[in-house]
Amino acid sequence: MQQMVSQPRPDMTPGQPANTRKQSLLITGITLFALSGLLVGFAVGAITRPQHKQPTSTLSVSPVANQQSQSASPTAPKTTQVLPLGYPVITQISSPELADGATGYTLTAHPVDQSIDKGHGKPVQASDITCKIWLTKAENVTATLQDAGDRLRNVNSLSQPLPKETENALVFTGGNQTQNCSTNGDTTWKYQVAQSVAPGVYNMVVLTDWAGQRYNWSWVRINVNKGNN
Repeated sequence: MQQMVSQPRPDMTPGQPANTRKQSLLITGITLFALSGLLVGFAVGAITRPQHKQPTSTLSVSPVANQQSQSASPTAPKTTQVLPLGYPVITQISSPELADGATGYTLTAHPVDQSIDKGHGKPVQASDITCKIWLTKAENVTATLQDAGDRLRNVNSLSQPLPKETENALVFTGGNQTQNCSTNGDTTWKYQVAQSVAPGVYNMVVLTDWAGQRYNWSWVRINVNKGNN
């Protein structure tokens, strides 16, 4: 009996069944194909994916409508609410003054509220506050003006001489004796003392009256000399 001996094929290892070797080769081929496809997918994805921009730290701020500038605020805010008034603050006055009808003088003052106490507070600015100055020989100004309370509630009568006022004593060259208080700082009066004023000690009175509803006054004692005396 003749015995046939066959050599194994190149795709077969000695001692391994043919079917098993075929399955191994098939699995290996499928695995390699899958891996190659996966690698190709990664490569294509890296090329075609969009580039994400890095966020920046700059914020976009919309302009604010009617934004106020950083300019300095007025000395006192303007208000329309009638507030209790303190003593008017006199910021400039001269003493002595000459009753020569020629030498010029300046007085400045402004109204204040009662935010500190009954007589003192912050400057107040409003379009309907009336200011008036005058000379008087009266020693008790407060008592005189308290008696004239009804007059002070009538703004239209403030331009008329008040009780114990030395009439026509001041000749105004800038501003009126009775005028609206300034809505931007001090109210200013420029005047001369009339020659008819007798020398002596007087009180210069400053009145502030807010629409006849609130009013207050203050005064400074000054000397009036005759001519060059």
